[in-house]
Amino acid sequence: MGILSNTLHTLYKKPLIFILTVIAALPVCYISQFNPVPALFSGFGSIGKSGVLSSVVSLLQFLWEPDIFRNTVLALIAVSFLTAVITSLYLPGYFNILNHAVLEYKGKRRAFGDGFRRFFTRILLVNLRVAFVVCIFVLFSIIALVPALVLSRAVSGNNPQMFLVALVIDVITAVALYFVLMFLRVYILYWYSSIINGFKKPFRTGKCIADSSFWRIFRSMALYDIFFVCCYVIIGSIQNDIVSFLVKLIFYTMFFSLYFSFIFNSFKINTASYKGTKALF
Repeated sequence: MGILSNTLHTLYKKPLIFILTVIAALPVCYISQFNPVPALFSGFGSIGKSGVLSSVVSLLQFLWEPDIFRNTVLALIAVSFLTAVITSLYLPGYFNILNHAVLEYKGKRRAFGDGFRRFFTRILLVNLRVAFVVCIFVLFSIIALVPALVLSRAVSGNNPQMFLVALVIDVITAVALYFVLMFLRVYILYWYSSIINGFKKPFRTGKCIADSSFWRIFRSMALYDIFFVCCYVIIGSIQNDIVSFLVKLIFYTMFFSLYFSFIFNSFKINTASYKGTKALF
């Protein structure tokens, strides 16, 4: 409860965080309006006249074709690299302002420019590494999901008992991937926090601080994920494009302002107890 109250207090004291988040949310909302994934799912589903499972399998099998897979990997690398570079122009200043608000620094009128000057190079290098890790994770996820989902579709109409077994395998695979993703997110976000707070070995320090309260952080971030997915599904049901865009913009602004404020507040609180903490692995 302490972290939540500190998070709300941070946003109340520093409304500039909302303005900066709106600036970042605008292009995200614009791009999401042209997200081709739902159309692809719907297209594959209509072609096969089947449900969501068959649509997912068809899409993954489509991506698994050699030429398409190669082009998808190249596109993923290019998009990840560009995203890493572009966000490096924004994140140092944004995180610096957010960190000053969390630490209750006063009189820092040039925090954005100061953050860019001090942390741009380090954030850029981290972003490039994160982009590489994201590419590996996406490819690993495709490789892990294809066999499980193909098996599920193959036995779905022929053997109900085998379908239950295949479904259990699907769930285990999805949960395992989610846990891997959660570990990556926690350590990466605390890596950024360590950089902004000036630690000399930011990854090791961030990891140790995260390990001091990892499962509590995990639980909180899982709740954020559930809330995000539920709201995203509800927003996705809005038919009017303009209304959908405005609702997404408001939601993304509020959600990610709270999310990143929570990360830096939890980092501040957990920093005091990380010394002597044994790493999870």
